[in-house]
Amino acid sequence: MINPVPSIIYKSPRSGDERKIIVVDGIPFYQSTGKNSGARDTWFPFVTLRGNKEPTIPEDLTEISSTYLSYIFDNSPENYIIKYDTTWVKTDLPQVMFDGRIPTKKTLIISSRLNPSPDEEALTAAGLTPSEIALAQDKITLAAESEIVNDPDAVNEWLITQNAEIVSKIFGKKINTQAKSGNKTQEYVDAFIADINGDLNAKQYQFLLQLFELNEKVNDLHTRGQINAFEQASALHTTLSDNLKNLVNGTMDNDTFRTSSSNAIKLARTELEHFRGLKLILANLAIALVTLGVGYIAAGLANLFFTDHFVLLRPQSARKLDELDSELSQIAPGA
Repeated sequence: MINPVPSIIYKSPRSGDERKIIVVDGIPFYQSTGKNSGARDTWFPFVTLRGNKEPTIPEDLTEISSTYLSYIFDNSPENYIIKYDTTWVKTDLPQVMFDGRIPTKKTLIISSRLNPSPDEEALTAAGLTPSEIALAQDKITLAAESEIVNDPDAVNEWLITQNAEIVSKIFGKKINTQAKSGNKTQEYVDAFIADINGDLNAKQYQFLLQLFELNEKVNDLHTRGQINAFEQASALHTTLSDNLKNLVNGTMDNDTFRTSSSNAIKLARTELEHFRGLKLILANLAIALVTLGVGYIAAGLANLFFTDHFVLLRPQSARKLDELDSELSQIAPGA
């Protein structure tokens, strides 16, 4: 760590509160006002700020749950500081620190280094070794000058310049430039985006990638001369693609989109699930459909799409949905 560490001050347009913000070892920290935590001036790690810019939630996050992070973005107000919580981040501490706001040894050590007088007894109780406690007492110095910023998107851009890892993954690239793999995917995505009047959010983008897989299968069925399956798959692709365009353009609401799309999937299922690779494509489309445009998933909603033995045909997809449902069933919106 090179001292002094640069900082900015985020002034919330919603509350008027000012919080100093820094980045240490790729992790953003903010200095608490104490209003919610009761721990004034304590430095807490956080993920990012909720601004106007739509996020791209990567699937390769190891520190936190991508599913939970998607939920928080969907249900948090603008200007909200998305904090950590031990219900959705891996922790290596034997006890919860500040209601889970400090989730790991690494963040506890950094927070302590920013504290004028760290509590050695509390650090010991938190499971830190003598060498870790010594590191926690090595002070971090902040730069003297701090710019005041009230735009959360500008704060996120600043965090990226300071190498905040997760913020860079979420906002470092535009959604519509992140093709899954190869030029064919990019061409498909570009053609779809050119035909709509809005921007895709992260969940809609993931659904579009599943449509690309279905479109590839449509072409394969045509090449192999499987006329009935080709016609069914082509009709399904057209319906789902049109529905997504209408959803993005605002001419179809979420409920109508889900109902129409799920009915189309179930109608095509009987003919298509017998063909190689189509079971998994249909399962992934249904999973993407369940998660698209909703802030929670109940078991009943999942059953709307996965009836009879459909899930059992793909145990991996079933487990994926079960894990998704289990995570989201424990969620309470952040305050």
